[in-house]
Order: sequence, then C-alpha cells, then structure tokens
Amino acid sequence: EYSLSTQKLKKSFDAKGIHINKWWVRTSTLWICPVCNRNKSQIVKLNKHGDLSGQLHEHHDHMSELLKLVFDSISSERESRIAGIDSLKFIEKISFALSAYENTIICSDCNKADADAKRIVKAHKFFSFSPKEISEFVIAFPNKEHQINEEVAKKVAEIKEKEVPE
Repeated sequence: EYSLSTQKLKKSFDAKGIHINKWWVRTSTLWICPVCNRNKSQIVKLNKHGDLSGQLHEHHDHMSELLKLVFDSISSERESRIAGIDSLKFIEKISFALSAYENTIICSDCNKADADAKRIVKAHKFFSFSPKEISEFVIAFPNKEHQINEEVAKKVAEIKEKEVPE
C-alpha cells in the first residue's frame, strides 16, 4: 500500500484509504488478470467506505476438499480410523494431479463472477470453473464489477458436466 503505483492510484481515485491484500502486494505492478486481461489500474475501484480496493485471489479446483471428504467418509466406516496427519498431507499432494487446472491468481471480480456463475448454473459444492472457462462468460469493464453472460455460463457448465465420467 506504500508503493508509488498504489499511491498514484489512490490519488487518481481520490480514495480515503487503501484496502489491498497479500496477493496484490506479491504480484508485479505490471500483473494482468489471466481471466479478464485487466491490469491493476483497471481492477481497482472504490469500496463502500471510499477506500481504494485492490484484491486478488488464488483460484483453485476444489478437488482436495472433495478427496478429503471422500477419504474421511471411507475412513469413518472402518473399525479403526485410517485418516491421520500423513493421510491429509498425501491427499493434498495427489489432489493437484487430479485437479482440472493449476491454482491461479485472479482478480476479485473474476473470483466473484465464478461464485455467481456457479449459483446461476446451480452447480454442486465442489464444482469449479477453470480460469479459461470463467473468461468465456465474464463481461469485464475497467474499475467495475464484472457482468456475467448467463447463457454462456450455462453452456460452459453443461459441456463440463458432460466431460465428467459417470
């Protein structure tokens, strides 16, 4: 929040303060969202408190959460529990091999569009849109929340559901 570029943005938006997170700080000032292709100066906006808000998130497939749930379910059905610290570490490691995409830093608007689209398509709890899939249904504007093309989101979800083996 003390960088020259952030201070310039604060001044240009006439913001009261600055509200940024760790991913904003850890990424380059030249970083561009891989989903909506906006740079940081196009992502920031004023929040309800009048602060300059710049938020980035690590978007991930929910495979590890699903694997933990399945493993815990199987383990609880046994006479002696087999789930321990090492088991959970193993699940974390193998979940990446089963994930549909790598963890990816995306802007908060794309992250919110993902969550909103999942509600629109009535996706199950562990459903994940990949960054590429999100890019197909977001309608991005500089310094504003994204809109969602609901029809495209439904088509993307429909295609994705067909790819999952029964």
